[in-house]
Amino acid sequence: MREILTRLRAVKGLGILLVGLAVGVMLLFLGGKSEEEAPITVAEDTFSFEAYEKELASRLEEMIARLDGVSDVHVMLTLEQSYAEELAGEGGEYLTVRESDGGQETVTLSRTAPKVKGVAVICKGGNSSKHQQEIISLLSALLELPTHRIFVSEG
Repeated sequence: MREILTRLRAVKGLGILLVGLAVGVMLLFLGGKSEEEAPITVAEDTFSFEAYEKELASRLEEMIARLDGVSDVHVMLTLEQSYAEELAGEGGEYLTVRESDGGQETVTLSRTAPKVKGVAVICKGGNSSKHQQEIISLLSALLELPTHRIFVSEG
């Protein structure tokens, strides 16, 4: 025991560390939430189906427009459904947490974005079979879609 105390005394800055630790513990106990503070609220469902679809279409338009000989690109997507959630729990019973207002919320482990069901692309250069094949190959690779679910034409 004396050896341990001797070694601890030899460590530089140990006193400062212990004082800092004590102050931190005190702040935890004394710095509780006051009655005047407003509760922080978070929107329950922040996923926007339309915003996701628009953002994805915009990113695809940018990628397709980078292909040589293709311009003025417009993409329309059809999505299968809204996002899918994986909830914490098993056997039909889900893990919930109690909120400050007394309500309960189910714990979500993950959310999966909606899958793309089909894509239509209208662009300048879209009548060329070379460009059509490039666009179809690009979209098939990016979206993991079979080629028969991708339509490309010139507008």
